[in-house]
Amino acid sequence: MKWHADYKGDSRIEEYIHGHAYRISTHPAIWNREYLLKLTEKPMNAWNFEYLVSYESDAYPQSCICVKKPIISFVNTVWRQKWTREGVSLCKREGIPIDFHIRAKHGFRSNFVTDINKLIYHMLGPDFITAMIIKKRKKVRSR
Repeated sequence: MKWHADYKGDSRIEEYIHGHAYRISTHPAIWNREYLLKLTEKPMNAWNFEYLVSYESDAYPQSCICVKKPIISFVNTVWRQKWTREGVSLCKREGIPIDFHIRAKHGFRSNFVTDINKLIYHMLGPDFITAMIIKKRKKVRSR
């Protein structure tokens, strides 16, 4: 299922279609302040914001658009309180020393699980995976 389309005929820009996962995200963005305030009325962390608010944004007519060619590049350097292999590689390339006594790096098992999760995510798609995560979180909250 397609989750984005060219925005008003401009092939450089795409619009995230209502009803799809990650329509709203915490990546660097330019926001309409009033729209962002509407979306952040409920207290939640950044991860729940991406999962839940993407669907809640369907209640508003605003478009969510992005450029197809990234303007800002970034690397997730720390995930679940540990250095990612991409973060370690970036720091090494840039000559930035890392003290692994302060923050450990992900090991083989964690990297393997992450790779498997990425594969499953790309095979099943963000909408299916996000729906499963939301269902699981609701079940945990109801206990």
